[in-house]
Amino acid sequence: MVWGMERIGSGIYGPYGSFPGQQERLEAIERQMSAEKNAEYGSLGYAAFVNESIHKDNGPLPEDALPKRFVAKQRYNALGSLLLIARGVRAVDEKLKDIIERLEPGVHQFWPLQIVMPNGDEYPVQYYGMMVLRRLGSFRPDQSDPNCFLGQDIAPGIRSYSSYGVSKKINAGLAMSKAVFGNSHLWREQELRTPTLLLSDALIAEIKKAGLKIPKHFPLKEV
Repeated sequence: MVWGMERIGSGIYGPYGSFPGQQERLEAIERQMSAEKNAEYGSLGYAAFVNESIHKDNGPLPEDALPKRFVAKQRYNALGSLLLIARGVRAVDEKLKDIIERLEPGVHQFWPLQIVMPNGDEYPVQYYGMMVLRRLGSFRPDQSDPNCFLGQDIAPGIRSYSSYGVSKKINAGLAMSKAVFGNSHLWREQELRTPTLLLSDALIAEIKKAGLKIPKHFPLKEV
């Protein structure tokens, strides 16, 4: 079984806050680059390239580009094991990181991420930034319920699809090819924008076994 997860919201899965100094650090690196080197990162430059890469899981990125310290705007006594925080940075606690790396060693990028409360206290659980680096094309619109998704051309021969909403019924109408996703456990789809993350039954089972809290997720159709 495949499970779909939409973009994570607020609360214990989406704490509000910022990465103090991160943008300034990226801009300082950009200013030190030659015009030719900076041009390698597109028309927006190095800093925007890094932010977009993290937000869209387009890594991997070098260590000095990654945000290392997140300061929450309010105090949280408990956080989920999977977070989406400022600038689209995805984070997981150490238990979830260990599960993912055991199932898919070396596939995704992780780095230590300190989470700090407004008074300066460090949150007492180790978190890691994460980029999901497996991209697959397993969505099958022709075998899906047309009432569950919409699609449009974004370039000649390229389509982009999205589910109509977040519900068990809608996700159940989205068909995913088992021949394509095979033994994958965590990935993003190339053409299906939402659900944002796809998780295997084995990964969900390990998460439940460990008693970890993750955002809402619903089963999809396998074909």
